[in-house]
Amino acid sequence: MSLERDEELFPRTAAPLGWLVGAGAVARRAWLGRRGQRLDAPVISVGNLTVGGTGKTPVVQRVAEWLAGAGLHAAVLSRGYARPRPVAGVTRVSKCGRLEALRWELAGDEPWMLAQALAHASVYVAADRLAAGRAALADGAQVLLLDDGFQHLRLARDLDIVCLRGDEGRLRVLPAGPLREPPRALAAAHAAVRVSPWRGAEAEDAAGGGPGSEEARAARALERLRRRLGPEALWCEAELEPREVRLSDGQVLPPAALRGERVGLLCGIARHGRFVATVGALGARVEAIHARRDHHLFEAAELESLRQDLLWVTTEKDAVRLPREFGAAVLRVGLRFTREGEELRGRVLGAARPGPRAGGTG
Repeated sequence: MSLERDEELFPRTAAPLGWLVGAGAVARRAWLGRRGQRLDAPVISVGNLTVGGTGKTPVVQRVAEWLAGAGLHAAVLSRGYARPRPVAGVTRVSKCGRLEALRWELAGDEPWMLAQALAHASVYVAADRLAAGRAALADGAQVLLLDDGFQHLRLARDLDIVCLRGDEGRLRVLPAGPLREPPRALAAAHAAVRVSPWRGAEAEDAAGGGPGSEEARAARALERLRRRLGPEALWCEAELEPREVRLSDGQVLPPAALRGERVGLLCGIARHGRFVATVGALGARVEAIHARRDHHLFEAAELESLRQDLLWVTTEKDAVRLPREFGAAVLRVGLRFTREGEELRGRVLGAARPGPRAGGTG
């Protein structure tokens, strides 16, 4: 059961255009990187280099939980990418853990999921995240958490965290590959988090690869990425491990409950192969996979065409976009740091301390 190589979905013939886009991204960062506008609160950004599939949202959630644990009112600022019903101005999805948006379509799947998960933070959505930040400060926010913010250079930040897949060094820039900008941009980051699949899924995917082959190449690729970071930047590692299965009737079961079950997998996420590998490694009998593009809106007719004799399992993000009556089981995953998690927490809380703010991002 191999993980998909999504770079294969991009045309190799677009490589020259990718070089031009990459050069433009480098020039843009050089020009705007130190000209971001300051707001009257610390700003922490969590972003990535690729267009999706790095585990960014769980990292945003963990950072928000660290801030809440320190007694700080954090506001997550999101652009609400791919929301079906965007509205002008700023949408306050939640305030201090209380949902205020009427429907997920007004917020987007990821902001809605974060608003439901974060009991003490607020979530705002706007195309203009400076406006969202000002609205959050007017509501009493003490720290601004910029979701998907590494390329959002208009807003200066105090801590830049970049989430990595680990293979960015061999990928091409859009439209020739999934990179938003070349890996050299990592020099602007204060911390990098390599988010990997659950080790059980990795072990299954690596079976038959042979010692010193794929594993050695992956290690070399990671080392090259680490060298892209500045000398003071922090390198962290984490994995997404299964935590629980929520059934449509409200029951909460351990992930091991999927062992031996005949299941179908329903997902519209950036790298669905990780989800497939995880469910397979849990011992489920995967008999059907219905995978669509990231943020796909599942239609009623599409769902009615699926096999009725299987337990359909989906992700938390996909569950947001599914009608309640469909009745899928939701596999929830959690972030577990395996390297420098406590150090990153310390840097997050250090950046969140109030103090004099001047100039742009470092």
